[in-house]
Amino acid sequence: MPAEYEIATVADSQKVPTDRLPHCLSEFSACLLETRRLGQFGMGLDSFTWIDDGIPMIREAQLEWPDGSIDTYRNPNFPQPD
Repeated sequence: MPAEYEIATVADSQKVPTDRLPHCLSEFSACLLETRRLGQFGMGLDSFTWIDDGIPMIREAQLEWPDGSIDTYRNPNFPQPD
């Protein structure tokens, strides 16, 4: 089972091993760029859970709308298990 890191504050990023941090930051920056576009709908990024699975892409995102409802979006390009 791959390690998971919930990052809601800068201090939380200290939990990510130093050698894995560049991979985490790469996926985090991709997530930030995508969620910036959603700001026009009143959405923002409150936290980021990085899964250290060795796959350099986001598996899914859970987005909370201003009305409190939550949608889960799965990445259709994420490799599926055989």
